[in-house]
Amino acid sequence: MGLLDRLTGRVGRGGAGRMLLLVHGMGGGTGVWAPFCQDQPLLDHFGDVAVVALPGHGAPVAGATPSFGEMAALLAPHIAGARDVTILGHSLGGVVGLELAASAAGANVTRTVALGVKVSWTDDELQRVGSVAAKPMRVFASRAQAEERAAAIAGLTGPAVPPAAFLRAAVAEVEGGWQPTFDPKMLAVGRPQMGRLVAEAHGEVVLARGEHDPMQSDDELAGFGVQTETLPGLGHSPHVEDPAAVLALVV
Repeated sequence: MGLLDRLTGRVGRGGAGRMLLLVHGMGGGTGVWAPFCQDQPLLDHFGDVAVVALPGHGAPVAGATPSFGEMAALLAPHIAGARDVTILGHSLGGVVGLELAASAAGANVTRTVALGVKVSWTDDELQRVGSVAAKPMRVFASRAQAEERAAAIAGLTGPAVPPAAFLRAAVAEVEGGWQPTFDPKMLAVGRPQMGRLVAEAHGEVVLARGEHDPMQSDDELAGFGVQTETLPGLGHSPHVEDPAAVLALVV
């Protein structure tokens, strides 16, 4: 049994004494890290690898949409007791990773790589996203149609081929057809306080993006005064498109 068969919780243990926490993006799931986790250097470098699932990804959210901070608090037990933690978070997961690194529980975090985070939001954008969040998820006639929708929500389009491990959990058969397991309520999480998070995070902070990611620009990332990395030729999901390029950010 390999990493991809044990994608939630502590999934790898070697002897390096370092820990890596992987946090997926909006609409994603633990399975999006499947290509990234296939590289043996991952376990050669990190003694522990934890791949975690955020609320609303696989099951409906009970109650109100959790805040970034509330999601970070749910992840805190995964790094408890570790002495040297690197966090790699994509999109929503990048914000949650920074929240964790900025909290008291993040005192043992030495490096946070926030990949593909949309750092600037207009009021109109938030309003549009909020309107989508208020609508129930559509039921599709076929599994293939539901998978296509789930992949689009997760940003797994174009060169970012949805991993089979993601698709297996991304949809479920329901009355009348097939439906993505993502709860659209998560889209209402709001605007991240990036300036505060970057300033308060323990350890080093790296803001990274794919060269062709429309969610943010090099200039926007540079405005936070921390290390930035632009991955040539890649889009919104570099960890799926070119796992080796992203691995180089954390090892």
